[in-house]
Amino acid sequence: MITASAIWERIEIETTPSLGYGEDLKRLQALPPGYSYCFAFRYVDADICNGGFSQLYANSTWPLTLSAYHAAAQAEELNVARVLKEAIYYYHRAGRSRFKRQLSDAFFDALPKAWDKSLSQLDDEYYALDGERSRVELNLMRRQLDLFNSPSNKSLERTRER
Repeated sequence: MITASAIWERIEIETTPSLGYGEDLKRLQALPPGYSYCFAFRYVDADICNGGFSQLYANSTWPLTLSAYHAAAQAEELNVARVLKEAIYYYHRAGRSRFKRQLSDAFFDALPKAWDKSLSQLDDEYYALDGERSRVELNLMRRQLDLFNSPSNKSLERTRER
């Protein structure tokens, strides 16, 4: 069974020396997606908690936000995923999302047509999800083990079990 410390050791190996968050995320994409999801969520969450969504957007961690959204969705922490999606939408509708090549308008179809939240509202909603936020990485590691396994990892685990 893969452990949290093993996951973070692998992330550290792959991202050392660091080339910046965006480049580090690209390097992690050579691994199964769970690694980049954990990396992205940890740094996005820390930045939001340090200064809100406006700080996240202004900092070099913004490119990790879409992966952090996917992490929360895969971890089945749907309120966390919703607020991250809404923050992305906040900038998308203003033409400033920086995800134009990765996202179509259809990505936001589930949001209400009259959606109109401020960054302050999004910050407050996100902070109120403290318990859910703290479970994202843990849920990925417990419930979504396949996100950390490549076919070669799976055959190695089966070999060890015999």
